[in-house]
Amino acid sequence: NGVSSMQFSQDSIWVPQLILTNPYSNSKDFGGDKLLLTVTPQGLVRWSTLEVMESTCMVDITKFPYDQQGCAMSFAFLGYSSQEVNFNANGCFLSMSSMVKNSLWEISDQADLSITSPSGRNILTARFSFSRKSDPYTINIIFPMVAIAFLHITVFFLPADSGERIGFSTTIILSITVYQTIVSDSLPNSTLPSLAFILYKLFADFLISIIVHTLVVVSLSFYLRDDGNPVPEFLARCARFPKCWRRNNKLQVQPAVDPINVIDKSNAKKDALVTDMTSTCNEEVTSEITWKDVGKAWDTIALVISVFAVLVSNSVYFVLVT
Repeated sequence: NGVSSMQFSQDSIWVPQLILTNPYSNSKDFGGDKLLLTVTPQGLVRWSTLEVMESTCMVDITKFPYDQQGCAMSFAFLGYSSQEVNFNANGCFLSMSSMVKNSLWEISDQADLSITSPSGRNILTARFSFSRKSDPYTINIIFPMVAIAFLHITVFFLPADSGERIGFSTTIILSITVYQTIVSDSLPNSTLPSLAFILYKLFADFLISIIVHTLVVVSLSFYLRDDGNPVPEFLARCARFPKCWRRNNKLQVQPAVDPINVIDKSNAKKDALVTDMTSTCNEEVTSEITWKDVGKAWDTIALVISVFAVLVSNSVYFVLVT
């Protein structure tokens, strides 16, 4: 009689009990007794309900703060097997047009639906993917963390007699400890599948800082020793090469003035000159090695080791998270 559809309340029509199989809290039925359902002359029933759902998802924080997460929400008919009630998702898609932007996560527009039948029960699964907005963490945590690591190795450029080396090094160690607390508070309480790489990075920085601090203490012990105590031979050898190298760089060698003999004897003169300079330098430097020279040589070696360790630590971290 020209009637294209009719509406009935949910309590007057049979509706299968639909539930969320992975809820965050207690599961509840969708819809309500007063919800209106639209029925067509062909027997089709349109059931439209608005629900706020909270679901549990596995979190992988290994690459925090550059991590990407995936979440799946599964729905099933309670008390019915796949032979009694089935989902039909042919031609259906998950629309993200009403999605509200989040300040912490960038949600992907691509979401998919899939139907499975484990244990004889039909399950509809909606999968979402989203990535963390890492810019605030990069600016507030990553950059300062890397800067502090490089700042610590500049302790070897401070004059040993200034008395600030130990205090500066201790302050850097305390700063790294504070950053460990900040990062731990920012991470979710999860250790699956493994700890975040940034925690290993902070632990590596802490160990490097302890090593740098130890090298600084050893360096100061060399600087503050009495010159009346003889320098052991193996320490004198370590201090001889950088001091000899600096002295050779200061020497100015005048070129030969005889244009006839320059071509024939230039190589021989250069070899003889280098040999003479090296032997002379070694003899002079060996007799002049002091504990301050040992401290300077130790600073050079410690600086090279520290720079190498910091570069390796940061390079490995950024390779792993990217």
